[in-house]
Formats: sequence, structure tokens, C-alpha cells
Amino acid sequence: MRDPSGCVFTLNGQILRALGRTYEPHYRQLMQSGLYQVLTERNLLIPHEEIENVRELNVEMIPSVTPRTESQGFWLRSRIIKPERIPFISYPYEWCFGQLKDAALATLEVQRVALQHGMSLKDASAYNIQFYKGQPLLIDTGSFETYLEGAPWIAYSQFIRHFLAPLAVMSLCSLEMNKLLLCYPDGLPLELTTELLPWKTWLNPSLVTHLIGSNFARRAHLQKKSTGKITSDPAPKIRMPRAHLFALLDDLTSTIENLKIKAKQTEWNNYYQDNSYTEESAADKRATVVRFLDTLNPSTVWDVGANNGYFSKLSAERGALTISMDADIRCVEDNYQNQKKAGFANLLPLVVDMTVPPPPSGWSNKERMDLPSRGPADVTLALALVHHLAIAQNIPLKEIAACIAGFGQHLIIEFVPKNDVQVQRLLAHRQDIFEKYTQQKFEDYFSRYFKIDEQHSIPGCDRVLYRMSKLAPTAT
Repeated sequence: MRDPSGCVFTLNGQILRALGRTYEPHYRQLMQSGLYQVLTERNLLIPHEEIENVRELNVEMIPSVTPRTESQGFWLRSRIIKPERIPFISYPYEWCFGQLKDAALATLEVQRVALQHGMSLKDASAYNIQFYKGQPLLIDTGSFETYLEGAPWIAYSQFIRHFLAPLAVMSLCSLEMNKLLLCYPDGLPLELTTELLPWKTWLNPSLVTHLIGSNFARRAHLQKKSTGKITSDPAPKIRMPRAHLFALLDDLTSTIENLKIKAKQTEWNNYYQDNSYTEESAADKRATVVRFLDTLNPSTVWDVGANNGYFSKLSAERGALTISMDADIRCVEDNYQNQKKAGFANLLPLVVDMTVPPPPSGWSNKERMDLPSRGPADVTLALALVHHLAIAQNIPLKEIAACIAGFGQHLIIEFVPKNDVQVQRLLAHRQDIFEKYTQQKFEDYFSRYFKIDEQHSIPGCDRVLYRMSKLAPTAT
């Protein structure tokens, strides 16, 4: 929608990209220089196929995305490509530190390879990156433009805001700063970034150069403008030899690679070492979840409250695309790093707090989807989750059932009774006001949306596992 040279649209369930006539020279350079082949072979760019005869498309069905594309002539003059479809779209504010870092390094590598082929990225938005088959890649084929010798990297400041700034505050301040990306979809403002960063930032010359130096220059420009000290003469054009661009990319790469996070224990990232399961009950729970998954044989699984992804791996091992969600960003970080080591191409860890789920956002609330809009999943896993929502967050069971019912067709869920050690910990410092938190009420509320196909009591504790299937909607 925002790109004058084209846009993305859907037609008959297919995702297509229109590239206008003004973009044609850049597209030819992308394809004929060998850049497209190198990037797709290295899994850095989404592959696509060309629609040979645009006139075969039903132009009447193509929506007018913006006024400039309303006429049928625009579409007939456009080149239409069909990108390989990403099965699940995620957003930077749902990524852990390691994911944002890998996305940043992938963007820099794409720019480095592009320069080697006579092209450059005109956009460096984190929203142009998606995690696909286990790694980050660029999905905006229209981001490339022909490189002009001596021209600076036009997307440099955008890269700083979208990648380096949030990575810096997550590394040097708090991992929880990833939530700021939801408030600032165009990247963290440099003024805010420099105010948040601690004094030790000055010990990192590269970080100071890219973040603080850029912000000071911008402030000086604004001050001159407000005092009328900027002359009417056009500013001299900045020239940057290609060798300097490569040096810039190398410096950004090393700066980002050197950003680390401190190891820190949270309440939940050692859950599987400190819980109410005996060795026997833990093995029984695992075997039962495996049996339920094998019975359902899903192609997509949403593991809600996945912790470090222990059970997510079970579905991924069975070939299901598994979206592994948890509110604890350090659990998600552990999950992501383990996923990388194991080489799971179908496991995507995400930071998602079910009490504050990601909303639809952007222009007219349509640029970025909420969570249910990215479903439905074949199976929702909700293990050791309900008591946290009901007891720790005061969310009624009937509301939990209604929410989870919007995620998928089948459900594997665990009920944890009040006498469980974990529930008693939650109740230790508060009044028990949860009269309706019973197994019977749990079954009653979930039976409004699901048929209980099977239930299994875990030996050695009073926890119960359920396998459920969605009820057909009733006519009204």
C-alpha cells in the first residue's frame, strides 16, 4: 500500500505482488544480475514465480488498494509476481532478542550481497523480514533498487531505528523493551533510545557512532532549522564510495554480533526442573500428549504457554508447523536458541502474552493482523496454562474457553486442580476468590465450544489431560 512502485494484494486466495512500470528497470537488474538467484539459494529472499500473462487475471476482482492503482490500466501495465507463501506471519514485537538479532544480520547480509551485484536496499524495515523454514529472510522483492556509484545507503537510518536501537536497549537495559516495538512501528526514535541507554554505552564506540552520533546530528539540524541558521542553499550531496559502504556494513555487523544478553533466571524458565510432576507423571504426560498428537496428525499446531518449547518439539518432530508462544521472553529466547541448534525448520517461537494478545494495527487496523486472524490451527496445545490465566490473572474460565476456541479445530488441554503445588503457590499470597475454578466448571465451559473426545488422569498427581474437537456452529 505504501510503495508507489507497486503493492501486495490477494486474488482467489493467492498472494500476489504488482510491480509498476517505474520499477521495471530495477526488477530486470535484480533478475539478470544473478542477485535473485544467489539470495534465494542462500534462503535470504523469498522465491517467486512470474505471472506471464497479466491479462489472464480477473482484473475486475483486484481491489483498488490506493487511488493511484484504481484504473485497470495500472494492473495491465504492471508485472505480477507470485511469491512463495509464508504459512504464518509474525511481527518484530513478537520476536525475542535472538530473533531480532538474526533478522538484523540477515538484512545486512542481503545489502552486502546486493552491493556486490550492483543493487541496494531502499528499505530496511524489520517488517520486511519473516521467519520461514527456521530462518529469517526478506519478503519484499520490491525493496531493491539499482545502485548508483557514490550514493549512501538510503535505508541506513531506518535500519538503525528498526534493528540496532531496539537491540541496544534490550541488551543494555531490559529484554522487556521489545514491547516498545508495538508502540513504534517505524522503529525506536533515536531521542528515546539515547535517553534509555545507560552510561556504559559510551564504552562502545561503534554503538555511540551509530546511535548517539546520529541523534546528535539530527538534533543539531533541528536546532539550526528553528533558529533560522540553515541557508537556502541546497545541502551538498553526500558521497560514499562503495568500499566505505562495505566498511559500514561490516561495522554494523560486528556491533550487532557483540550485543549480548545477560543470563538471568526467571520464574518460569526453569519450570521443567521445578514443578509438581514426579518422574513417572512427567513421562506419562509426555506419552499421552504424543498419543493425542498422533491421533490428530495435525499440519499446524499452536502451543500456547509453551515455556521453553518442550512440548512444541514433539509436534515439530511429527512434521507439524508449530507456533510456540509464551509471555516470558527469556523462555522464548531459550526456545529459539534450542530450535536453532536442533535445526527445526517448522518450529517458530514467539513472545505472546495471552492476557494482552497482539492486536490488529497499522493503517485502518489492517496492516498487521491480530492472533486469531492468523489461524485457525489444526490443534491448539494449552498445557499447564489455564490455572495461570484463571488464578494469577483473574480471567474467568468461561472467558478462557471462549478465547481458546477461536484458535483451532482441535484442543489438547490440561486442567490443574486447586490442590496442585503450582496452584497453591499462586494462592499463597492472595485470597482464594475462585469458587468456580473446578474441574466440573472447566468441562462445562469448554463443552460449549468443544466435544470432549478423551480425558486422561496423570498418575501421581490430580492433573487431567483432555483431547477435544470443535463443535460445529449451530444455526441461529
